[in-house]
Amino acid sequence: INVRPSLGHDKKCTEKQILGALALRRKEAEGVKGRYISSTPVQEPMHLTHCFNVMAPVHHRNVGLANFALCGSFPHHPKYSRCRPPTVEVIGDLIHVHPLAMLSLFSARNLHKDVALISDCIAHYDGDEEGGGSKRCYNGRQITVRAEGGCFLADAHGRPTPTLAGSTSTLADQFLILVQHFAVDVVTACRMLSTNPAEIAKIERRVGSITSGKKANLLLLNEELDVIEKTMVYGSFTSNEPHIIPSPTPTHLAGL
Repeated sequence: INVRPSLGHDKKCTEKQILGALALRRKEAEGVKGRYISSTPVQEPMHLTHCFNVMAPVHHRNVGLANFALCGSFPHHPKYSRCRPPTVEVIGDLIHVHPLAMLSLFSARNLHKDVALISDCIAHYDGDEEGGGSKRCYNGRQITVRAEGGCFLADAHGRPTPTLAGSTSTLADQFLILVQHFAVDVVTACRMLSTNPAEIAKIERRVGSITSGKKANLLLLNEELDVIEKTMVYGSFTSNEPHIIPSPTPTHLAGL
C-alpha cells in the first residue's frame, strides 16, 4: 500500500512550517535504499491536496500554501535550497475553485507533470425537492445537491449552506472543462486526469496510460469530445449506453 505525504486543508501554516514539511521529502529520499541509491540524493516533491480550498488566500507578504502551489521553482536563497515545489491537485468543477484561480495555477505550473485534476465527486444531481435541491445523507451529515453542481452541507433546518461538502463533477466532465474553457490540448488534458494523478500516487505501473501490462480502463469519446460512446473496464467493453457529457455551464458564473 502506498502512502503519499501531502499538505493541505490548513489556513494557518507559516512559511517556515511549509518549508520544513517540503524538506522532509529530501530527508526521506536520503534514507531510502534501492531506487534512491545515487551519488546525489534524490528528492521527490511533496504533494499539495485540494489547492485553494481550505487554504489561506494568496498573499503578497504572508505566504501560505496557495502561494507555494503557484511556484514552479524557488528563489536561489539558502532557506529554499533543500526544498522542491510540490505537485498540486485541484478540484476542477468550476465551483470549488474559480476559473481565474484555476488559470493562474495552470499558467504557473508544468501541466505535463505537476498538476492533477480530481473530482471530489460524492453524489449525482437527480432533481429538486421543493426547489431546494436534492437532499442526501453523506458520511452521517445532511447535504443538498444543487442543480448548478456541488454538494453543500445543510443547516439544522435542512437548508443548504455555502459550505461545500463535495462535487457532482466526474473526471469526464472535467476533461470537457479543460478543453472547452481552458483550451488545453487533448494529450495534456489526459495527462492531467490520468497520467499525472497515477504518477503522483505512485501507481503508474498499473494505471495512468495506455501501455502493455496496465489495466485497460478507457473511455472512447466522439469527435466532439462530448459523448462517451464506449466504456472499457479491465480490457472488456461494458454494456453501457452512450453518455452525453453536459457542457460546463455552472449558473454561478452567469453573472461574472
